[in-house]
Amino acid sequence: MRTEDNSVKNAETPLPELSLLGDERYSVLVTSAGGGASRSGGIAVNRWRNDGTRDAHGQWCYLMNVGTGKVWSAGHLPVCEPHQSYEAELGGDSATIRRRDDDLETFTEIVALKDGSGEARRISVTNHSDTDVELEITTYQEVVLASAVSDRGHRAFGNLFVQTEWLPESAAILAMRRPRSALHDAAWCGHTVAVMEGPSQSVSCETDRARFIGRGRSARNPVAMDNPGNLSGTTGAVLDPVLALRTTLFIPAGNTARAVFTTFVAADREEAVNLARRYTDFRKVRDAIEAAVAEGDGVASDMGLRPGDTESFRAIAGQLLYGTGRIPEGTRDDLLALGLTGEWPILLARLRAVTDTSRAADVLALHEYLRRKGVATDLVFICRDAGLEREVIGKATPHGEEASDTAVLDQQGIFIRNDPALDPAAVALLESLARVSIDCASDWKNP
Repeated sequence: MRTEDNSVKNAETPLPELSLLGDERYSVLVTSAGGGASRSGGIAVNRWRNDGTRDAHGQWCYLMNVGTGKVWSAGHLPVCEPHQSYEAELGGDSATIRRRDDDLETFTEIVALKDGSGEARRISVTNHSDTDVELEITTYQEVVLASAVSDRGHRAFGNLFVQTEWLPESAAILAMRRPRSALHDAAWCGHTVAVMEGPSQSVSCETDRARFIGRGRSARNPVAMDNPGNLSGTTGAVLDPVLALRTTLFIPAGNTARAVFTTFVAADREEAVNLARRYTDFRKVRDAIEAAVAEGDGVASDMGLRPGDTESFRAIAGQLLYGTGRIPEGTRDDLLALGLTGEWPILLARLRAVTDTSRAADVLALHEYLRRKGVATDLVFICRDAGLEREVIGKATPHGEEASDTAVLDQQGIFIRNDPALDPAAVALLESLARVSIDCASDWKNP
């Protein structure tokens, strides 16, 4: 089922515009340029940073015309090769990117799988020329399998705990984060490919970032794309782990070839091997993609949201994830004194009258929608007086529970504060750090 709020975007916008797929079990962020991130619960599957200028992280797909040597990417990123046409459609059930390069048209469909096990990216390439084309498709993502906070603080150290493995019978890479103690469980993920016309000519892998990117290079021009043919196949305890697959498609003139790359998470190696076997079967993964699209945006349906609501929510999510606040008018200690850590983007909402509380409920719905889509935020309400504070606490408290101590809500990332009780310096600090500020007296969903 195609949702009504899908919107068509071009590749380059002042701030990345995005699609939020899946739910808290497995969520996928996709930008109009092809960047983004994947998370499973509180675990970052791949690396992401909130760099709105470059949007330089994601799961990439490179294409090379073996006959001409031309290299481009399925999205605008990471190669940024000029295109003849480009169109990104961002929805709650799927994200699609269509681009045209010479006589080759690339169509990418991205979905979060209905069972919460992972995501699938179907790449369809149509050959509009009158000659056959041999095409290499290469994927790449930097694997994390840890919390985003720990990866930001200790990337090099965290990489040492990840080990990779190649399953040639399933054309899949497995990655496992070794537990740091007996109190922790290992984390597993995998990456595999299925090709429309049965087994492809060849599938090879790379899990060493240094070998793929090369010295002095970046994801925009990796050394791996200078060398057609099989990737090196390096696996094991590499210093900087990645998941990269390469397969070859032969596309007769006037025909279309398809490959599906699936990234999944698992509780243990046995489950990871079974999922790799399932998602290397093109028919099974095709059916999984169709089921995900047919379901639509499950989170929006569960919450009873309208298409216009989710479109507004995604626009605000883009500002929260890729925007920035002003220069902080205070220190981290000042922020900690308010109960916030600064690890998550701040959404600030102001209430000045009782009539504002209905729109406060909409802000709470925004916060809940983003949480269930894998976007963590700190929502801070500043209320004009203690009466409004109690009103908002009542709306934020789960149905059937007694509205009481705000400490319970603080743990959920909802901070409700009484303006007169706050130091003016604290208010100034919050206003400077907030990436989005909402006045509940206005119709903020339809500015």
